[in-house]
Amino acid sequence: MKLSLLVAALASTSSALKVAMPLTKPVLQINQQKSSVSKLLELRGGALPDFDKMNGKAGFCALGLLGALAATRDIKEGGMLSFSLAKKIFTVIYTIFFAQFLLVPTFFFNDNFAAPDGDNQYVVFFMRLFGWCGLTSLYLLFPNADPATALKYMAIANAGFCWFGPISAELTHEVTAKHIVPIVLLPLAAAITLATTM
Repeated sequence: MKLSLLVAALASTSSALKVAMPLTKPVLQINQQKSSVSKLLELRGGALPDFDKMNGKAGFCALGLLGALAATRDIKEGGMLSFSLAKKIFTVIYTIFFAQFLLVPTFFFNDNFAAPDGDNQYVVFFMRLFGWCGLTSLYLLFPNADPATALKYMAIANAGFCWFGPISAELTHEVTAKHIVPIVLLPLAAAITLATTM
């Protein structure tokens, strides 16, 4: 009797242990979890740049990234270009883009991208929002900021617009031939910004 009670107790303990502590393979669980990089890329959304699509236009526009160097320099009085003129040219270039984003987003989108989605109301919404943000930042910054602060904004903002705008468009989307306009104007904005420091 004692032996049968002992066997029954061991059997019930053993099955209780199997239920309470299921055997798992932690190695498999680790491999099934997403890496931090994968999670961040999912949060980022959108297509990642495809550097196999690198072309002359994206390469030329990448020269605009060099304009960020102006943020580390001081305006040179009597230099290659006066800051006042550079600021006016910069303002005209970006007013053209921001006004189109705000006022004619469908036209701008369909004119620059081969797979038009400019009628998508989310695209229109965000393009208008971006246009408004850009115009207000130009309006608020330039009359109120001292030249040194404005130069840093121009240099850093233009480098960001080069990367997130024309370069990323070339590397993630099919663009039209008219997409040459930002490819030319944004490096020009970088050149005029840098010219004020030389």
